[in-house]
Amino acid sequence: MASWKKVIVSGSTPELANLKIDGLASGEVVIGAGSGSNLTTTAVNGSGNIVATTAATGLSHSGSFSGSFQGDGSALTGVVATNLDIDTFGSDLTAATLATTDKMILSDGGTEGRVTVGQLATPLAGTGLEANSSTIRIAAAAAGAGLTGGAGSALAVGAGTGITVNADDVQISDGGVTATQLATSVAGDGLAGGGGTALSVNVDDSSIEINTDTLRVKASGITNDMLAGSIANAKLSNSSVTVGSTEISLGGTSTTLSGLTNVVGTKFSGSFSGSFEGDGANLTGIATTLTIDGDSGGTSTVNLKTQTLDIAGTAGEIETSVSGQTITVGLPTNVTVAGNLTVDGNTVIDGDLTVGGRMVSASSLEVADQFIIMASGSTSAIDGGIIVNQSDAANGQGAGLGYDASADRWALQSDIAGNATTITPDAYVGIIEQAASNPSSDPVYGGTNGLGTLHVNSSTGDVYIYS
Repeated sequence: MASWKKVIVSGSTPELANLKIDGLASGEVVIGAGSGSNLTTTAVNGSGNIVATTAATGLSHSGSFSGSFQGDGSALTGVVATNLDIDTFGSDLTAATLATTDKMILSDGGTEGRVTVGQLATPLAGTGLEANSSTIRIAAAAAGAGLTGGAGSALAVGAGTGITVNADDVQISDGGVTATQLATSVAGDGLAGGGGTALSVNVDDSSIEINTDTLRVKASGITNDMLAGSIANAKLSNSSVTVGSTEISLGGTSTTLSGLTNVVGTKFSGSFSGSFEGDGANLTGIATTLTIDGDSGGTSTVNLKTQTLDIAGTAGEIETSVSGQTITVGLPTNVTVAGNLTVDGNTVIDGDLTVGGRMVSASSLEVADQFIIMASGSTSAIDGGIIVNQSDAANGQGAGLGYDASADRWALQSDIAGNATTITPDAYVGIIEQAASNPSSDPVYGGTNGLGTLHVNSSTGDVYIYS
């Protein structure tokens, strides 16, 4: 009789009636946490390792060893240290804060021992530095010309005439630079002064002048010879001309003239809008015949002066209507197509679609509904599913995925006809159940026929199979 059986996976707690391991030649047997007194072993030979963890005692081992010790390792014998590899000793103290009393390992000409960090101050103090109370500081001799401090005091810049020393910078004092300190070379083109004289601007006093402390254009100082290029129309008193009622800027053009009441002796070409004076009897080149053509019947003409163009629809398929100067061509409320209908673009159907035939073919089928109901005409449990065609048979034949009502399971059949009414399973679809507890009843799908169903306890991670 089928029942749930626990599957042993990594990290799970196995439940075994007995365990027999034969022929160990290599690999590793790990015996986990527990008391050594609860473990009875016999010899295991081969190239593998037996590793006991946490509170195991009485373990004898020869060969190399890796891992960590329990305790301080004082009971180990036969250990001979020949050198110390500083790269494998402890870890880098990247976040440590050293103190002068911290100790270090030092070899003094073959004599190894401990020293404090503070003892390194004297041999490390070089030029401009000195040792003081096991620390290194800047010596007074390091303060050169223009500097003060050292020997425990901060270095400082000495202030002088025209120089001010602030908390974080050095600057020229306000008023520290006078005309005497400016060289004559400071006065470039258009300037004079320097070398003890204030800077000044040179002017010709005919077009440019200095008025008190202001540099300005002299009255009537701009002559015609000084003007170059063009002058904007806005600067002119008369900047445009008016033709009819159309204003045209000087130098500009206009393709449209409005407000003309009489044009004599002039011929126009191009398009025309507005009304004619008279009946237009003298106009030439106006078409009086309209040529029409259709998918059948050939071409025909309509006399624009004497005939009316009639646009007719087809009963049940196309209808036309006229309102004012608008002809509307459209479909009637209920459309009947006598022959075949081919739609090259997309088709949107707001109502129900009823297909009287047996099969509808589509190169790509997309269904917006989240669920599809199959066998909707049935009133009791029956088989049903989908078939992927694998032959050119008239009814289609191929691989099927369907629901086997008799077994209450989803199943696969490798060769099922397109007009089949039942599925004969070659295999069943795997089912995975999940709950926060161990399985206590037959599988949801298949019941006692649900062989191969997996159950996962989401609380413990344990896995069970129904077999």
